[in-house]
Amino acid sequence: MKKLSTLFLTPVVTLVLLNANAAVAAEKASETTPKNMTCREYLDMNPKAMTPVAYWAINNETVYKGGDTVGLE
Repeated sequence: MKKLSTLFLTPVVTLVLLNANAAVAAEKASETTPKNMTCREYLDMNPKAMTPVAYWAINNETVYKGGDTVGLE
């Protein structure tokens, strides 16, 4: 009987802890994420914010008339 309760409680406790961790992460994200921020304000806020923009610009594909595409990867 003890083994059965351990087999049941272990996943339940794990799920409860994961749920609590997700709630804390969501709360921290809502504290640090501004609601009304323009793109310019976001880019001026942190120099590392340019990384997604640079990746997007570099990751463009060249499309030729025949339908062939060439990526920069």
